[in-house]
Amino acid sequence: MPNPQTFRERYGEWALVAGAAQGLGYAFAEALSNRQMNVILLDREADLLAHSLEKLQQQFPHLQYKAIHLDLSQPFPTNFLETFAALPIGLLVYNAAFAPLGKFAQQTLETHQQVLQTNCMSAVALIQQLLPSFQQQKRGGIVLISSLIGLQGSAFLANYAASKAYLRVLGQGLWAELQPDGIDVLVSSPGAVATPSFLQQHPQHRFPKPLQPAWVAEKTLQQLGKRPFFIPG
Repeated sequence: MPNPQTFRERYGEWALVAGAAQGLGYAFAEALSNRQMNVILLDREADLLAHSLEKLQQQFPHLQYKAIHLDLSQPFPTNFLETFAALPIGLLVYNAAFAPLGKFAQQTLETHQQVLQTNCMSAVALIQQLLPSFQQQKRGGIVLISSLIGLQGSAFLANYAASKAYLRVLGQGLWAELQPDGIDVLVSSPGAVATPSFLQQHPQHRFPKPLQPAWVAEKTLQQLGKRPFFIPG
């Protein structure tokens, strides 16, 4: 088991997980709770978000949680963090993703824009709003969830794969840029993960056994501060 005191000392009392209502994002919220961090859960699925919040509160009654309903496929609010000005957020896990499966030409421009907004621009906006506080504290952590599919093009997921490649390159660049500020950056690029959305789109008999979300979250957090890029599995 990780040393929760050491992790909390390094990254502070509060973490923010984007795309936290289920699957891998929820697994990160649990893993951070095991490290004694309070967690802000951000997601566009209001009902799932409320359910996940209740589960965490029951499992970790000594910790604090906040649930924020926000659609990250829309332009990110410039004043978002004003609501949390009193909370010492020290860690961001950006897990939110939109991955519509289909032929590129048959998807609307609006759909392509939503992929880029969810997977890229909302991540950039959150990082930009958090960085001044991180830099002032001379500490912080940023975990960006990319994907193995971001290492090469993929038919029927071309725009999604490109967006995950963007996150990988962004994170690797920020890792080098923010090291002098004491800020750790990690890009995690798992393969198939057994999330509800993946299992719904991909019959299990057609693919190798997917990774378990809790395992991916734990292995990823273990690598934060040790390297810029990690492939779980």
